[in-house]
Amino acid sequence: MSRGPESYGMDTDRLVLIDPDMSRRAALTRVILDMGVHVEPFEHAMEFSERPIGAAIVLCADEGRALSTLANARAISLNAFSLIAYREKPDTRDVVNAMRMGADDYLEWPIMAQSLEYRLKSLAKVHEITAPLNHRIMDTKARIALLTDREREVMQKITHGLSAKETGRDLGISPRTVEIHRANVAVKMKAKNAAHLVRMFTEYDFDQQLRQHRHA
Repeated sequence: MSRGPESYGMDTDRLVLIDPDMSRRAALTRVILDMGVHVEPFEHAMEFSERPIGAAIVLCADEGRALSTLANARAISLNAFSLIAYREKPDTRDVVNAMRMGADDYLEWPIMAQSLEYRLKSLAKVHEITAPLNHRIMDTKARIALLTDREREVMQKITHGLSAKETGRDLGISPRTVEIHRANVAVKMKAKNAAHLVRMFTEYDFDQQLRQHRHA
């Protein structure tokens, strides 16, 4: 019975398939369509990164630099998609490397329809829970990009618990200048209040540390 994309917590045009092998891509596309889920196929990861469509879940063949390209695309975009990698006869090193590149799951080709359906449902539920936080962090990242280097330095000190006086002493500026920078940051970040501003930077800092840990 066709389940439809809504049962996976996805809108249409939210599932992407990336595979340079045409026959494999066609076979997997048929499997996904038989589940009642719309799929957008791409030949290469670079093609998708240059023309992202807001996918909730991306299935990608683990070949060449595909996963690295997707990791970079996810890092610089506002699209916090979940990633499933796959290849024929993967070994432990393949799986570990993929996870370090940001893969959320790994499958062995050929992929059984029942297994794929289960993974899609599981990831869709996870995505539904984590999407608000991921989108919030991506939005924060876009706003942080608007800050000057000095404004970032000031906020790094403040979010680590330093006072305006201590921040000024560390950076060689006056406490008053620190407060001016913080006020400018609050406007650029569209913070509701001081607590909201600190929370945005704290969430962003935690996300950055997590990404660095995964790539270590």
